[in-house]
Amino acid sequence: MFRLSTAIFTALLIATSSLAFAHTGASIPEDDRILKTEEDVSPLGPLTEYTDDEGQTNDRKRHLRRESLPTNGRHSQPRHLLRHLEEGDGETIDEDLMRVIVKCPTNMPHEQCLDDLQQLAAEAGIHAQNSIEVIHDLGRVDAVALSLTISDIPLLEGYDYHEDPVREPLYIKDSVVVEDFVEDAHAHGRNMQSSQPAPYGINLVKAPSVWDDGEKGANAMVCVLDTGLRATHADLDTSKMTGYSGSEAVTPWDTDSNGHGTHVTGTIAASDNTFGVVGVAPEASIYTVRVFNRFGIFSSDLMAAADACRVAGADIISMSLGGGGGNADERDFFEKLYNEDGILSVAASGNSGANGNQVNYPAAYDVVVSVGAVDSSKNLANFSTRNSRVDLSAPGVNVRSAWNNGGYSTISGTSMACPHVSGVAALLKSYNQNLTPAQILEAMTATAEDRGATGKDSSYGHGIVDALAAYEYIKSTVGGNDGSSGGGTEDGTEDGTEDGTDGGDDTDGDDGNDEDEPPSCVDLDVFIRLDRYPGDITHSLRNRETGTDVWRNDGYSRFETDEITSCLDPSLCWRYEIIDSFGDGLLGNAGIILTYDGVERYRGGGFRRGGYLDFGDGCN
Repeated sequence: MFRLSTAIFTALLIATSSLAFAHTGASIPEDDRILKTEEDVSPLGPLTEYTDDEGQTNDRKRHLRRESLPTNGRHSQPRHLLRHLEEGDGETIDEDLMRVIVKCPTNMPHEQCLDDLQQLAAEAGIHAQNSIEVIHDLGRVDAVALSLTISDIPLLEGYDYHEDPVREPLYIKDSVVVEDFVEDAHAHGRNMQSSQPAPYGINLVKAPSVWDDGEKGANAMVCVLDTGLRATHADLDTSKMTGYSGSEAVTPWDTDSNGHGTHVTGTIAASDNTFGVVGVAPEASIYTVRVFNRFGIFSSDLMAAADACRVAGADIISMSLGGGGGNADERDFFEKLYNEDGILSVAASGNSGANGNQVNYPAAYDVVVSVGAVDSSKNLANFSTRNSRVDLSAPGVNVRSAWNNGGYSTISGTSMACPHVSGVAALLKSYNQNLTPAQILEAMTATAEDRGATGKDSSYGHGIVDALAAYEYIKSTVGGNDGSSGGGTEDGTEDGTEDGTDGGDDTDGDDGNDEDEPPSCVDLDVFIRLDRYPGDITHSLRNRETGTDVWRNDGYSRFETDEITSCLDPSLCWRYEIIDSFGDGLLGNAGIILTYDGVERYRGGGFRRGGYLDFGDGCN
């Protein structure tokens, strides 16, 4: 599928040879890019290659041409990686297309950069083998998102670019239970019930106690980035539901063929009436940006949608979604929303459980609130991702809310936990519209109900969000819009720290040696592109001290790509290993890229039978 013609491949080699490793962030020495035998390398050197059996022949390899991975940044995700979010026929996607984010040169005005790339796309369109398309103008981070094919890569010579990672909803698909729905005259399309039992999560986060003080979120706007919204749902106040209808997202916004977006919105702002459910902030305004159709999206789609939230005047962005592969552009974008626009972003932490401290973005960025999930007994959900980036926890197991059929459903996932925190943030922002994101975050983290290890830990974060305690905290330290009740510092924080947080994620309040919370955590990013023989490949990450696997993956499809980010305790020793049962490595434009603590440690596919690379201070 990704085979290149001889002419195109030659052009690719010429175009990229002078750029090798020049645009991938921290570079590695020339010698470290050469595969060596085991006796030639140190534990932290290049990939240690397993040697072939003496006299082994490989008939298959003789008939295939070896091509290199593009060297100007990591390969982007091909569009065929976008998984279906629902059953049934939908739009089709071109499996040859991939997405990249191109950084504009620092000495070039952004408009000129955009014009040049648009001209490049127009010229490429003249040639049948080229299909470059400008998808998003990401001017706030001086970047442009492109869709292209492998044959277009030589045309990007001179530009720094990187992959555009995939983002997907973070709910447990098998957990969805849709209630029987009956059209009914007195209920106007509602489920037939004469009362409004609040979902357990609303009481667990103590939202009704804030309502009793007269605050239900009327002065706050939450922007929901999701699958859309059944805006005509009887349990939603249509006067408070608006959305984005432009070209930077899926339209129409007020349609939800999946149901996930309607469910999330109901948890935030379902009306306080006499039927159905009720949200955490039932009078909050909702602005919907529909980012999902039938497939996942890319990081650039998320940034474009978040910018639509900014333009609409949102106070909080709620993202029950995520994926592996953080990138500097996405990080910088959310930092601008936080620091320059006064917008607090909230995201689901992920559903990987205790599997190797895997990290999901955008939740893992410092300025995004990462939310884990608990059940009705306040116990951590077994699927809730554990890592040092988790800030807060909220109800995420068997959460009942509105559904896209006009009725209701019960779902589990950190997707369901996220809107509880978004709703609490809306209550605080509504009480005092002058609150900064840092003040809102401080109020929620400082007053969260501590669970698990004392202080912040990698399971619950600071604890389960407590709307009443956070509200009282704001009342006592900052006060309402006039600040009359405030008792904090000039910037509204309790301790006067620059960002209003607790001073850093590494302060746990315990002896620092809790097994559940390493003193620090370093990202190991493994990116792999398979060739036409994926059944030969198995790769894994193992704790060398305990001998246990953090993860082990095989069973890939032809030409599939995968990216796995694990946050590792740097004081231990970890081993990444890849095995090719046939002994010819990854062929064609396939290969692996290993990045540890932001430094690229290995790139390539010529490891024959396989190899390993160790990471961490414990390997010394």
